Order: sequence, then structure tokens, then C-alpha cells
Amino acid sequence: FAISQHRGFDPKGLTKSFLKRRRTFSPSTRWPTVVYLRVNEPGDAWSLTAGGDDGNDENVLLDLGLTMEYQLTTPKSTFDARFLQKDEEADPPDLEKEGLAYRFLKVGRTMMRSQLDAIHRGEVFDVKTRAVFDIRHNITDYENQRKYRITRILGQGPSYELEIYEMMRNAFMKYGLQAKIGRMDGVIVAYHNTAEIFGFQYIPLEDMERCIYGGMEAADVAFDLSIQMLEKIMDLLTK
Repeated sequence: FAISQHRGFDPKGLTKSFLKRRRTFSPSTRWPTVVYLRVNEPGDAWSLTAGGDDGNDENVLLDLGLTMEYQLTTPKSTFDARFLQKDEEADPPDLEKEGLAYRFLKVGRTMMRSQLDAIHRGEVFDVKTRAVFDIRHNITDYENQRKYRITRILGQGPSYELEIYEMMRNAFMKYGLQAKIGRMDGVIVAYHNTAEIFGFQYIPLEDMERCIYGGMEAADVAFDLSIQMLEKIMDLLTK
């Protein structure tokens, strides 16, 4: 945010009703997060690992997202055998994926990796599952929000346009960074209410970077500067 001087996102492509709404990023993009820093020896290699979950109901969406990714990227017979258990007393299926594929990216002295979900005609892309508006904003009561359905393309109500606007505010930044690190073409989003999938949308990386940074060149500059800042912070912490 400091690098961009707190620039808002560009809602280009949305209808006039959304152009009048605020263009600031949602508070969740600014919340502090927990990571684990591991250092071999002072001045030696270090690594950052995302912190664990906090046990709240949002994990319902995290676990469901992993399951849905399996459903969307594996043959039906494989998915059914692993997840559709007839024995209610059986142990829950292990959500840890097998045979994961990654791409690595080195910028400066920093090595990063991004998990790859799918490839089509030579283009690699990520698979994202996106709970609809009412589910995300009422996560502790998600079971009673399943009646919410996307009913139209455009408009302020339960529409795909509303979901896109929300992603501009709180998801494009994260999705874009994951795609950039993995040198992906974009992401495919599956909209759902935890009980039903309403549709899919493919979003190219170029569109996300235009929305967040103003273009791919500006996104490259912001990315490089962010890595430089990270390295300086890590140097101070690992002296």
C-alpha cells in the first residue's frame, strides 16, 4: 500500500452503479498475519511459513475449498472413493494433496513457490473456490445463508457483478500474487454457497494486475520493490 501511495483499485468494466461505490480495499487486506520465521544460522538461509489456523468457523470454507479443488481437478471415481464414505464412523479423509506440482520463482535473494492446479493447452492456471456474498459476510451462520443464490449477471443484488466487485476489493491482490509467482495465465473461480456451485469464471492475470496496479508493468515494479523491502526486513531480523 505504501509503494502505491494507497492507490485504490480500478473498477473498469463494471456498470455505473458499482463505479459510484468505494474503490478502497477491504480491511481484511490490511489485517496483520502470522508467519513463522526459521533461520539456520545468523546470516544464513531463512524461511517463512504461514501461521496455523485459529480454529474459527472460517475453516469451514478453507476445508471445503480444498475438497472442492479435489472435486474439480480429479476424476469422479477417484474423488468418490476418497471422500464419499458410507461408514459414518470412518476417519475423515486426509485433505493433504498427493503429487503436488509447484513452480518456483527467484527474485533477488528470495526464492518463492506457487502450487499449480491445472493446465489447458499449455496455459497453467489456478483453481479458486469462492463463497458467495452472504456466506462470506455471515460465516458463523453459513448454514442458514445457503438460500442465497446468484440470480443475475449484473446489478447490486445477488449477481456475478457483485462477486467481481468484492474480489476486486479483497481477492485480486492475493490471487494475482499467487499467479505471478507461479507464472500462470490466470485463475478460474467457482462460485458456491457451500451447497451448490453456481458457475465458473476465468480471470486472466493481466486483468487482475490492471485492476490493482494499473497495468502489468506497474505490477512488476511493485512486486520487485516489495521483495526488496522483505529482504531488508529479514536481514534486520536474522542478524
